[in-house]
Amino acid sequence: MFGYHHLISNMGFKNIFFNEEAPAKPEVKAASVQIKPLQPIDISAVPIDGTDYNKYLDTEIRKRNTPGPDYLEFSDTLKALEAQVAIDEKTRYVVNFTTYQGLGLTADKLVQSAESYSSVVDNEKRDFDSSIVDARSKKIDAKNAEIEAERHAIEDLITLIKLNST
Repeated sequence: MFGYHHLISNMGFKNIFFNEEAPAKPEVKAASVQIKPLQPIDISAVPIDGTDYNKYLDTEIRKRNTPGPDYLEFSDTLKALEAQVAIDEKTRYVVNFTTYQGLGLTADKLVQSAESYSSVVDNEKRDFDSSIVDARSKKIDAKNAEIEAERHAIEDLITLIKLNST
């Protein structure tokens, strides 16, 4: 799954479209765009249950796709260009963005829609982390209850042995 975090987290993305030293067209202003760096998702605790999390996240993001060109279509086209055309990465981005500008996509809308899709991933991560914590708590609580029951059973047996030995 190329992309949903790749472009945003790679600060080079901004430099492909915005030359900070040269004046930009009024339609594309780098100063009005703030990209918050994304935190990597730690999947070391992910249970291996056959779930394809990339596919799941892609489905969740596509459910929230807004009408018209935005980051999702832009990203899909970049993947298609990479697979079909032998041009360097920067050229792919420039050609793709120029095409999407003709369809009404601005740099601000591209970044805003990318951030919107990023928040979908962040929310899914939060929900996933919460479910992991809940599942662990339930298992730990169950084990603690089991240990406590065994402790009481041992104490009862010790008491019974003491009573029978006297």
